[in-house]
Amino acid sequence: MKTINYAYSSQKCRDEGWTLRPPSPLFEETPIPEVFEPEPLPPAFSVRNKVEERPLIQKFYEDGKKFLTIFSDGTGNVFYPSGNIAIVISSVKRGQYTYVVLDDLPDSAAMLAIFEPHGKGTCYYNNGIIRLNMDEYGGIFCDSNGARKKKWNWRDLVTHVHAPPFQPITIALNKHIAVRVQTQEQIYLSINCDLRSARFNTGVKLKLVKPENIPEQDVDDDELYIRDMSAYVQSILNKVQNVMKFSKSPKLEQIQPPLHLSHQIQRNAKLKQKQLQQKTKNKDSPLVTVN
Repeated sequence: MKTINYAYSSQKCRDEGWTLRPPSPLFEETPIPEVFEPEPLPPAFSVRNKVEERPLIQKFYEDGKKFLTIFSDGTGNVFYPSGNIAIVISSVKRGQYTYVVLDDLPDSAAMLAIFEPHGKGTCYYNNGIIRLNMDEYGGIFCDSNGARKKKWNWRDLVTHVHAPPFQPITIALNKHIAVRVQTQEQIYLSINCDLRSARFNTGVKLKLVKPENIPEQDVDDDELYIRDMSAYVQSILNKVQNVMKFSKSPKLEQIQPPLHLSHQIQRNAKLKQKQLQQKTKNKDSPLVTVN
């Protein structure tokens, strides 16, 4: 009777063909071009080009259990009254932190949110569906079914939407932790438990280093249609109001629409022009076929 000895780590088994190694990928992953980079710490945190070490911070609940621990490098943990970890603060680089929010469960706690130092952040519903997602360019806010409710661009200060940076968004991750998004530099993560509270600014200040790598945003046909119809309805209602107020005025047809409505019509015209340019560009681009 012949005995076969096999070990996965054995080079002889590989040479004889008993162990098959997975093939290398045919195509290397294309690196994502960098557009932004986090700006350095403000001067208040540095002395003689060296980051000032902060003292160890420890806070406790009234029953003596640990509430918060922040180490001298800015990393640390925040705990629920139950003793479970609520927020984990880690550092990928000095002065750049990642915040991970966990649910109040002893084992296999679900991640409720994560905020990274390069402008990316995501919050989740209890069912695991994305609730809020942000990156270097903007963000999107969804309902419990995953449908989009709000969308915005951090640097678009022309198109007014009921979202940041014009209108803040505040959501409760659970009964103790909340997130308030005001601007890209002001994203506050707060926890309030048993007369103890703490607040962290997870927002970032990014510096544009390679504007040529900014991807061109496509114009959403449905969103443009809704904007166009909204302006059309508002213009009709504005004319009805003018007729009711100035029915006998000889200059009724010369009354200009409100300023906000004029701006909205101009923005829609620019978006239509941009959409037409994108469609023309895509039509003129050559097609590549592989036989």
